[in-house]
Amino acid sequence: MSPWLSILTGLVTLVVGAEILVRGAAWIAQAMGIRPLVVGLTVVAIGTSAPELVVSLIAAYEGEVGIVVGNVFGSNVANLALILGATTVVAPIVFRSAKIHFELYWLLFASVLTLVPFALGEEIGALVGGAFILLLICFLVWLVHRERIAHPNRLKSDRQVRDARRTLLNVAYVFAGLAGLYYGGRWLVDGATQVAEKFEIGDDVIGATIIAIGTSLPELATSVVAARRGHPELGLGNIIGSNIFNILLVLGATGLVTPIPYSWDGTGMRVCIAMLCAILVAIFLLGPGRIGRRVGGALLLGYVGYLTLEVMSL
Repeated sequence: MSPWLSILTGLVTLVVGAEILVRGAAWIAQAMGIRPLVVGLTVVAIGTSAPELVVSLIAAYEGEVGIVVGNVFGSNVANLALILGATTVVAPIVFRSAKIHFELYWLLFASVLTLVPFALGEEIGALVGGAFILLLICFLVWLVHRERIAHPNRLKSDRQVRDARRTLLNVAYVFAGLAGLYYGGRWLVDGATQVAEKFEIGDDVIGATIIAIGTSLPELATSVVAARRGHPELGLGNIIGSNIFNILLVLGATGLVTPIPYSWDGTGMRVCIAMLCAILVAIFLLGPGRIGRRVGGALLLGYVGYLTLEVMSL
């Protein structure tokens, strides 16, 4: 298989695998009485972040650690600039609910945490990775706790009728989606590695561009569809949750597998741009509570500028 065909096959398999995984996991979550906002922040966000996780773990295992950092921060920039920009161009987001404010604070907190490895030896190892995973667990526990307090009777009253056939079908979706993510991630990493070697391009640049955009396709599809159907909570929760998981889960889990080099020369620009995007989005949502088409267009132009910087760094 040629490198470009491997990349294309891997991307398609990743997107299909993520879609199947989200479909099965979302049904199971709804059958347990979980609200759409929480589904977007957890189940859908984890499902759409799964490609980044699988690709990063495979790359780390195969020694292509540059792909990991490029993929994580490239995906976060793509989520907040490309995907949120495209989503608001399709349908402006008006969101005045305070229910998601704390999640925005978590996004800003996680973004600031990405500066920590620079002060601890310029790598993400087992210590930092473990700390990130513990913080993610705290975030998820808080979400479940808030859900129980806000809707104490929901799990009892709103539970779907779960016959054995539908349950088995959706469990099969989950496993099939995981399989698609694994093989798609392996094909994508193999193809991207061959392209990087052939054209003498740094694997971090490949990770921040081709792989980052490819692994962000599930977020793009989910958020645009949610916006068109008038469900900003699901799409916005998906974007915010995905960025939190990319930092705490993907970087954390990969750091537990193998130390990730984290030099300012190779990573600083991406860290700062991802943090700037998070701050700008938080300002609009915490302030006016609206991201219109003009702001969305500006985000898209900003993403073009980011890609230009990546290409100029070759």
